[in-house]
Amino acid sequence: MFKNFFSFSTFVYTLVFACSFSVSLTIVVCIMELVENPGGIFWQEGELQWHFLYDTAISWLVPSFIYSLPLSAVAGALISVKYSRDNESL
Repeated sequence: MFKNFFSFSTFVYTLVFACSFSVSLTIVVCIMELVENPGGIFWQEGELQWHFLYDTAISWLVPSFIYSLPLSAVAGALISVKYSRDNESL
């Protein structure tokens, strides 16, 4: 029943999903912050302040990856168990 629970492909799909979700969320938030420019910290005197953008990106990327990794691991494991059950009945 649980032979595919911790398979390598489940692990790879989990990492790919968690990374893509985290990067997508980070890009959306960084673009929103650049457009909003709270307090004028991102654009000063016509120049982009890259260190503020970097700090914002890291502060969203790392926590979103940490939170999405276990959730996608559980979802991937449940999906792999479901598909392994379907394949056993064939």
